[in-house]
Parts: sequence; C-alpha cells; structure tokens
Amino acid sequence: MYGDGGGVEGYGTFSGCTIQSNYASESGGGVYLGPRQETTFSDCVIYHNSAGHNGGGAAQHYSQDLGGPVPVLTRCFILANLAVYDSGGVECYVLNLERCTIAGNLTILGVGAMTCIDSAAQIPVTMTNSIVWGNSGGSLVVRGVDPVVTYSCVEGADVLPGEGNINADPLFCRRAAQPEVYVDPSRPEPGDGSAENPFNHLGRALEVSAEIAENSPCRGTGLGGANMGAGEVGCATAPAGPLVVYLAPGTYTANLFLTTGVSLVGSDPETTVIEGTVWGLRTGSGLSNVTVRGGLFWGIIIGSGESPLVEGCLIAENGTDPGITQSLDPAGGGVFCGDSGAQLVGCRITRNRGHGAYCGFNGCTARIEDCDIAANWSTGLHVEGDATVDSCRIAGNGSRGMICVRSGSGTQIRNTVIMGNRLHGISSLPLVAMSISLTNCLIAGNGSQGIRADGGGVVDLRNCVIGEHPVGSVSTGGRNVQATLRNCIFSGYVGVAAGIDDDEIGYCCFLGDTNISDCDACISADPRFVRPGVFDFDRPPATVVVAGQEFEVPDFIIDPGDYHLLPDSPCIDAGTCEGAPLFDLDGFRRPWGGGCDIGAYEFTAGPFFLRGDANDDTNIDIGDAIKILSWLFAHGAEPGCLASGDINIDGRIDIADPIRLIWHLFGGGPPPAAPYPACGPMQAGGDAALGCATVQQACR
Repeated sequence: MYGDGGGVEGYGTFSGCTIQSNYASESGGGVYLGPRQETTFSDCVIYHNSAGHNGGGAAQHYSQDLGGPVPVLTRCFILANLAVYDSGGVECYVLNLERCTIAGNLTILGVGAMTCIDSAAQIPVTMTNSIVWGNSGGSLVVRGVDPVVTYSCVEGADVLPGEGNINADPLFCRRAAQPEVYVDPSRPEPGDGSAENPFNHLGRALEVSAEIAENSPCRGTGLGGANMGAGEVGCATAPAGPLVVYLAPGTYTANLFLTTGVSLVGSDPETTVIEGTVWGLRTGSGLSNVTVRGGLFWGIIIGSGESPLVEGCLIAENGTDPGITQSLDPAGGGVFCGDSGAQLVGCRITRNRGHGAYCGFNGCTARIEDCDIAANWSTGLHVEGDATVDSCRIAGNGSRGMICVRSGSGTQIRNTVIMGNRLHGISSLPLVAMSISLTNCLIAGNGSQGIRADGGGVVDLRNCVIGEHPVGSVSTGGRNVQATLRNCIFSGYVGVAAGIDDDEIGYCCFLGDTNISDCDACISADPRFVRPGVFDFDRPPATVVVAGQEFEVPDFIIDPGDYHLLPDSPCIDAGTCEGAPLFDLDGFRRPWGGGCDIGAYEFTAGPFFLRGDANDDTNIDIGDAIKILSWLFAHGAEPGCLASGDINIDGRIDIADPIRLIWHLFGGGPPPAAPYPACGPMQAGGDAALGCATVQQACR
C-alpha cells in the first residue's frame, strides 16, 4: 500500500487477529493508529510486515499525543517486521504495552525495535511484563519522555531502570535444540538436524517460536509472578547462545530473516545457493561459502549498527525489483551495509542491478577485504564513514568504481586495484567533500578521471599508480583539497589538476601536464611500465542478463597492462622510505634494493624465491621434503612456489628432489642450488617454467 497502514489503519478493538505480510510505503507496515481514539489490540500477532519509512510492525499518527485515550496492546506478538528507517517493530508517541513480545524485527538505517518519540502531552510510553529481544538495530530508543518500563526483559548492555527489569536471554523455543545443526535437501524428511540425520528443509533449522522455555529467566518473574512476554511456556529447555546451520550442496529458496543471530555455513559457493534476500545478520553471526542470488531488493541487507561476517560468498544477480527498498538510493544491489560494521571478506560481488555494495551512511565502519567487485550496474562500492578497503579489485562497474563521502576520520583503501569503471575511479557525490587515504593502489583505465574531489576534503595518496584516464589523474574542480601525495606515479593526459594544496607533495613522477609548482624531489618523466594498459573508452558496453532483464556494463579493458617498473625506470630507488608502507602491492618488502621506489610496485628484477622452502614456512627442513612427496604421491596440495621444490634444478619436480634435500639435511650432501639460503631471482629456463603462484613468506 502507498501511504500509511499496510494492514490496519485507524482505531478500534482488535482481538485474536493475525496481521501479516503487509506493506506501507510510509509508516506502519502492519498497523497505523490514526487520530487518538480508544484502541486496543489483544492476543494479536503482527508478523512480517514492512514499511518504507518508520514502524515496520506498527506506528502512530503524530496526533496521538494530543489527548484522548492511550492505545493499549496486550499479549501481542510483534515479530519479524522491517522498517527502512526507524523502528522495525513499533514507533509510538503514547502507548501502553502489557505482556507483549517484540522480537526479530529489523531496522535497516535507523535505530530501535521500538522508538518512543517526544510526546507533546508529556505522557510516557509504559511497558510491563514484556520482552524486547533479538531485534537488529537495537531495542529501545527514546526521543523525548523516558518510558516507564517494569518487569520486562529488554536486550541491552545494561538493565533498564525500573522495578523487576532484566536483560537476560529469554530463551525462546526453537526446533534445533543443539547449537549446531545440519541441512541437506537431498535427504528424506523430516530429519533431526544432526550431521547423521540432517533436516531436509532450511526452514526447519531456522524455526523459532516466541514462546519461552521452562528454563527461561522470564518464566514467573513478571509482575505478580506472571511470565514476561506474550507467550506461554512452549518447551522444556532451550539452548542459550547462537545457532550455526551447516548447508549441504543444494538450492535454498527463501527470503531469510536471520535477526535471531543465526550463522549459515555453506559447502562452497558453486554448489550451495540461496535464492532470495538474506536479511538481518547480527553482530557475531555470519554467512559463508554460499551464493546469494535473485534477491528482489538487495542480496544481503545488514541492519543498523550490526557487525556480522560475510565470507567467501558469491553475491550476484540481485536487485531486480526494489520493492520496499525503493526509498533507498540506490534501491537495490548486492550488499546493503547502511551504517553497520559489516565485514565482507573474500567475496565476489558481481552482476547486481544496482550498486555492488553500499555502506553509505554516517557511522559505517565496514571492512571490505579481498573482494572482487565487478560488472555491477551502478557504482561498485559506496562508502561513507570509517570504512576500510583492503586487497580488493573493483572493475568494470556501470558507474563509478567507488564513491567515498567524507565522514569521521575517512575511508582507508589499501592494496586495491580500481580499473575499467564507466566514470571515475573514485569520487564523492557532487560538491560533497571526501576523505580518503590510499596506499599501494592502482587506479587505471576508468572512463573519466582517476580521482575526482570536486567537493574538496582530504586526499592522502602513498605509493599509488594513477594513470590512463581520458580526463586526468586527479581533479578537484577548483576546490581546495588538503592533499598528501608521496611516492606516486601520475600517468596520462593530466597529472594533478587545480585546487590542490601542494605543501605535502613529494617524490612523485608525473607524465603529462601538472600545475604543481613546489614538489620535493619530484620528476617529470615516462615511468617506464612493463606494459601500460590499453583501454578503449568508445568500445560498446557488454550486456549482462539478470533474471531475464538486460543491462549494460562497461567493457573498456583491451589489456589491463602490467604496471611494474622496467629495469631502466627513473622511478627505481627515487622515492622516500619515510612514511612508505612496509610491503608493496605484490607483498614484496620495501625497500627492495638501494631505496624505496616510486609507485605501487618495488622493482625486484624478476620474481624472488627461496629454493627448498616448499611448504612456505620460512625454514628448510624435513617438512619441505614431506610437502613435495605428499604432492607427488598422496594428492596433497601443490606448493605455492613450484620452483622452490626443484632442488636439483633439472627443470622438473620428481622423487629425486626430496631425496636430494634429505641427503643434504641428514647425510652431508650438497645444499640446494641458488637461491639458497636466502631469497633470490629465478634462473632462466626451469625456474621460470615452474614459476611461483604466490610470494613465499621468506621473500616478503
């Protein structure tokens, strides 16, 4: 419904009602209480409703505080409702709640399962014998007169003031009696959730009742010895603590509300698929090793203030119908972090119809690490606040690579490649300040500018390469920017545009025009990359199909290039080690050679490795011989650096290599050939053919 009150709007007496699965574009997804009249709800269930603004379960009209009877809710369940802004459960001015349970509600951006707004009549909200627990975004927010809460269980760091209040886990009944349960859709029904006899359906593993267990601290501790909450005792015992659900390979079709603190662990993203939006992951919970696709809104929505871990997931083809999230900007996409502290680690976020990931509100402290964010319809990553981006690739997105809006101490970006996005590599919103710090980053081949800071702010770049942009490396639109540029290469049509305060600029290499007049130890020269990238900004976009709908993403990259330095580069040893990161973008130690190099990569004269250290533990011992034998004869994992296992340098790895190493270690035989006992460059021929897929620990 467009407007207020998706299920019920007005006033009256309601008893034994179920108000479920309604939507209001404004407030009161389930119930909207109109101008103040005598209104009571008793023994009602307000479940799974949603509001585009406030009060997912219920909301009150502002006139409710101007006089007349106070609405009363008695023995009501307000469960699993959602609001985009404040009050996933209830938004109220004046209200009495008696023996109610408010649980499992989600607030995407604002705060509170229940928000008490300032009452002009100065009448407090009252709550007795009630439970407020397991809501994403906090329990109770007061914006005005303090509520009168007694004999109630309210989740929070401290017990609320008031007689008889507690803040202990109410122990709701759930089907899964053990802390770890298993689900396998290929197994026969019903199963008991054990590893030997898993549930057949994910819904059974997640089934939670709002009734309390016999061992609940809410049993008999209410006013007059009554139970707290709307439910009765529904089970003998319920386990305390979080629930972890292990998913066998299969496709799980459901929009999942995980506001009770559940973690889901898949087998791997290729075989374990969740179709639909995952809502409400909580602090301390997680989602790992699954594909999330086909979410009508976002693939994953994380509530306000929560800090879950999303790890090793493929998040693709979401955002096809924004629905309730249409009041957000953007309305759909891969992951919505809001103002949370979400941790996205080792994820691939691609082909979403909207942003890849959106952490775009004050207070965001998200950590995005080792993620590939590519081919999304809009911006790859939008961050605002004290977010951290480390070891990511952000490429080929349909708008900007990143949007960074100034808030708090700013966004930290490290060891990240931003390439081939339709507009800028990094920008703020128009005329809005940014605050960013980039270290060991490569920004190349984006469709407009490398970094656009036309709203001013703070830009700190250290050991970065920014090049191959048709409109310039860094632009400020004439606005003042507090800039620190150290050990950076700016390659392309323009170096650094007007408006930069150049007091903190030094040890940089410029290829192209720049108006910087005072630069300590800077050079103007061709940096001599191994192979600059080739980008065609007039190339037609690629077409991506998501849920039968087509959209276009850029396809600028002809050749991503190789931005390592050639041996004759003027940037070698021309930087400063003061303030430089200890390792480069490849993980090699800095400095490598006589001094620190300008740019993101230290010149290493080819890949360095340590012969004999096959298990990559920095020591040469019997463990290395065992590693080689295990790989050769016992299906063990391949050494990360194959060249390290070629002890006798014959260009191949076979039984002779571990025998040679054991002879040296225990029989006085000759040592491995160079490079040994220290890291060194590969030799032409066999070493180069075997190669190293990873940089060994000893050589970093």
